[in-house]
Amino acid sequence: MSEYIDQKKEEFEKTFEMLQKELSSIRAGSASPALVESIMVDAYGNKTPIPQLASVSVPEPRQIVIQPWDASLLKSIEKAIADSDIGASPVNEGEVIRIVIPPLTEERRDDFVKQTKKKCEDSKVRIRTTRESIKDAIHKAEKDKEITEDEKYRHVEKLDAAIREHQDKVDSICQQKETEIRS
Repeated sequence: MSEYIDQKKEEFEKTFEMLQKELSSIRAGSASPALVESIMVDAYGNKTPIPQLASVSVPEPRQIVIQPWDASLLKSIEKAIADSDIGASPVNEGEVIRIVIPPLTEERRDDFVKQTKKKCEDSKVRIRTTRESIKDAIHKAEKDKEITEDEKYRHVEKLDAAIREHQDKVDSICQQKETEIRS
């Protein structure tokens, strides 16, 4: 691998991590704690994610149970979930909040597939932006006589191959998520 690509390797990894996290919040028909992880609750004067306020469990494939550590937060958590776009209504049972995940309609599946494709395209844009910064560094190195023109072309070829590999990985991740949503 080229030292120019190696310098930005962490940016590529962050792109994949961010994509995985974003896609985990898209509902695929079954319950997952990731569906509520990013929901922010007004608690103690701050916006706080649900996992920092309660335990989240999945006792059944279509159910999420949220048990706050402080019972006074039940109403706030219930409101935050109701205001979110997870496509399910919370039920306050006094000590816990139960969310029953309804089966997805074909229209809702299509919406989730569109969301998935948009997030994947956003990841590809981040990859291309990183590619441009690497390419600029390679061209600057050639201009500053740090590398020869032949070395520049070799670095650019390696860069293009790495970018194709990263974009193929994004495509693969997105295809898996789309299959999960459609099944």
